[in-house]
Amino acid sequence: MSLRAGRESSIERFASAVVLTKREAFEACEAIAESERRLLRSGHAAHAARLSALFELIESRLVADCTKGNDQSSFDAPSTKPTTSGHP
Repeated sequence: MSLRAGRESSIERFASAVVLTKREAFEACEAIAESERRLLRSGHAAHAARLSALFELIESRLVADCTKGNDQSSFDAPSTKPTTSGHP
């Protein structure tokens, strides 16, 4: 299902939670971070800030999940958060 087509009606059919493997979550964060860097370099700071906020949300959920003892994978990925947006 495409998120772009029929956005309003398709949201009602989304699952209440999404389960990703650690690798899938890392790859998603990596793509978000790379997109943020490209947007910043091309002068689209507002769009980059939205991606930065999304990255922060996902990262906070991942870290919170690990602190609850739900870390079931041995895959440890380095942080991909760019430092160019002013966040460490």
